[in-house]
Amino acid sequence: FVEAIAGGEGLKELVYKEVLRRELPHIARPGARHGAGIHKLAYRSADARGKPVTLSALLIVPEQAPGGPAVDFNGMPIVIGQRGATDSSAAPPSAGGTTMSIPGLIAAGKGHLFLAPDLIGLGDSAALPQAYLVAADTAGQTQDLLRAARAHIQRQYQATLGTDLRLFGGSQGAFSTIASLPHLAREGTVRAVSAAQGPYDVYRTFHGALLAEGGAARDAYAAQENLDFLPNHVRDVMTSFQAYGNYAFDPKLVFQADGKLLPSFLTGYKDGKAGDFVRQLGANSLVTGSQLYDLPQAQVQLYHFSADTLVPAQNTVDMLAALNDGKHRFAGVQRGNCRENSELVKLIVRFSKSKTITHTICVAFQMDDFVGDL
Repeated sequence: FVEAIAGGEGLKELVYKEVLRRELPHIARPGARHGAGIHKLAYRSADARGKPVTLSALLIVPEQAPGGPAVDFNGMPIVIGQRGATDSSAAPPSAGGTTMSIPGLIAAGKGHLFLAPDLIGLGDSAALPQAYLVAADTAGQTQDLLRAARAHIQRQYQATLGTDLRLFGGSQGAFSTIASLPHLAREGTVRAVSAAQGPYDVYRTFHGALLAEGGAARDAYAAQENLDFLPNHVRDVMTSFQAYGNYAFDPKLVFQADGKLLPSFLTGYKDGKAGDFVRQLGANSLVTGSQLYDLPQAQVQLYHFSADTLVPAQNTVDMLAALNDGKHRFAGVQRGNCRENSELVKLIVRFSKSKTITHTICVAFQMDDFVGDL
């Protein structure tokens, strides 16, 4: 994290490291009791059409540290982390070298089993399209992973994992975390849900941006958004809907040769001529869905930097309102603290050269809060 925000400047890196040791105390001093073993778990699941597919995931398990207590997998609580959006050629969580390993190592050190699915289209299934923002596929494949992990631990250690579940994810991973809640609630007792910068209302996230790109006034969803990201997001979600939602589209009717959106497509969208696409967006929107949550033990924290230029922060505002509307039952639902008023965060946002810094900076604080509560 420090290397990324310092941009190779040695003095900045030293200063950031020292400050972040204080800002992120639970990551800097995790208080681990155990060692940790990193593994890749391959498991069977299915795609949207019911076709069997082998998927991969990161599995981090506690191991006895020298002089430390023995590890007992019986009754062990489970943490499930969900990755953010990434290219299919990028390193998956199961490779063990991504940032998803950080909460996993700390969780294992504190006596939890940690799982992070690659999801379809990454890792062992990289040859297949990703199910980007496809709620049902993400949820089902995460549920299958949990079942596979339980079976693996039973075979490997003759032990039965516990029922306590804690969920963590950022960006696409935040969407995946909320999307998987109904499925995972059938598998155990959800104790904590930590999600950051999620595009929970897929429809309004794209709708506001597409109208703004076509020249309309920006709504609450498009207010801060960098529209340069929009063409790639539209292509990714259309490709996913085509693969897993029976959505048919011709890229030549949507994109110019340089990858930008065609003016004719934007005009047609504004005029209501993209009904199939709109239906797919709505079907995967979590804010406006009919799902009821009965998770009386779950503490929910949703993080979002208010000036996020990649995923509109209005998603979290509306998701929090939906979860607090009296129809659902949680132990608590609140907004996480991104430390937006801290001098450190202000300096990083001001001087960072990253176009996505306002989208990623919350994750460090989210992660620190999450592992501190384990």
